[in-house]
Amino acid sequence: MGILRLRKGPEDMPAAPALLWLMLLGGVLLRAAAHAMPAPESTGNPAVLMALELGITLGGVMFALRAAGYPERFTQTATSILAVQLVMAPALLATRWLLLTYYETSGMGGLAQLLYVIVAVWLLVATVRILRSATGWPLFGCVVLALGIEMITVIAALALYPPPPETAASPL
Repeated sequence: MGILRLRKGPEDMPAAPALLWLMLLGGVLLRAAAHAMPAPESTGNPAVLMALELGITLGGVMFALRAAGYPERFTQTATSILAVQLVMAPALLATRWLLLTYYETSGMGGLAQLLYVIVAVWLLVATVRILRSATGWPLFGCVVLALGIEMITVIAALALYPPPPETAASPL
């Protein structure tokens, strides 16, 4: 995929609503697979969390494109972002599995963390490239936008499903 290699942009993606729906379905399946993995921090309804993540991502893209004056680019931009996430899904899921499985192991835990960060950063780079090409905004603004969408998603998820209170250690 040329977008992941930073050689193409969302303008090279067909403006087909059916393709957007297909990528949206793929995004739901990707998130369902990620939520199916056992994780110690898993809380909340996975369906609600998936809808929240996709809704905030697509809403953020729509808001940015309207602010930039290019609302007609939504289909291509959203399709590109979802396609990049879908193509990176095997690497994300594999590194997440490594991280969850080998977190406690000293050598493998560090390697798993490094691999997860590399994949996550590359996904961020590709997303920022898509947003920059679609909006025409400077690089810094697109980094802030991409990270802002992620932060709003986390804040909304924590507002819906706050972490359980930790039990206080009883004095001896």
